Amino acid sequence: MRPLKPKTKARKSLTASEIIALRSPDDATHANLEDFIEQAEELTLESVYGDQYNLAVALLVLHWLAKEDSGGAAGPITSEKEGDLSRAYSVSASPDDLDSTGWGKELKALRRRKLVLFHNRATL
Repeated sequence: MRPLKPKTKARKSLTASEIIALRSPDDATHANLEDFIEQAEELTLESVYGDQYNLAVALLVLHWLAKEDSGGAAGPITSEKEGDLSRAYSVSASPDDLDSTGWGKELKALRRRKLVLFHNRATL
């Protein structure tokens, strides 16, 4: 009979800054990173994300930085032209712009996993 494995220590929760450095090292050196994190913390509810609050904050900051890098474009590129450079973006029908970056989409997926929606099955 094999001996039981000892319980592993709980993993240390990474800060939003550490998550950003891990997931996107180039963004970890942004001049205003701490300001972005502070603003994202004000907009992110810890009661919704629980133990993944710092991940949610980091994803929101990474989303904003990605939007900044793309010049604040409204959505994915729908057409490009090389001669006389032209680029068109789609406008999201979503009430928020999280669909415009991969980081935003990941944040939305995390939000869906964390929120428990209760539906009233009664008919009026």
